[in-house]
Amino acid sequence: MTKKKDCEAEIPANQPVRKIKKSKSAESLTTQPPEKQIQELKDQVKFEANKSQNYLNQITTLTAEVDGKEQAIKELTAEKNQLIDQYNELRINNLQQKDYFTKYQQESKLTNQLKLQLAKLQKDLTIVQQDLKSAQGIIELRLTKTDDKNRQEINY
Repeated sequence: MTKKKDCEAEIPANQPVRKIKKSKSAESLTTQPPEKQIQELKDQVKFEANKSQNYLNQITTLTAEVDGKEQAIKELTAEKNQLIDQYNELRINNLQQKDYFTKYQQESKLTNQLKLQLAKLQKDLTIVQQDLKSAQGIIELRLTKTDDKNRQEINY
């Protein structure tokens, strides 16, 4: 038998013969010369490398900011603890004095001063902690966006 007859014999008469179609990606690959395809791919690689470098620079900058905020928090916390210790020492010293009125008057004055300083430090600490949380949120969002974009590019 000839090839045509062999094919017809294998396919039942009631089923239509399907032609194989080229995929769109195969068509697009054949329409451009290889040099142009290579140049386009190189341009895409350069673009993605620049974009990655920009993200890395942003992450580095934000990480430095976070480190600075963490250092400020440590310093403020240490200063707060030092003031609390100083406050406690002053209270002990005042309690040891013989004159009750003098002790009460000095303690009240120092307590008010330290409370004001402590309130200011707590406010500063809260602000720095909020800044730190904001910076961390930005870093996480940018990392998530980068990961999502990389996943989308891999899927293509």
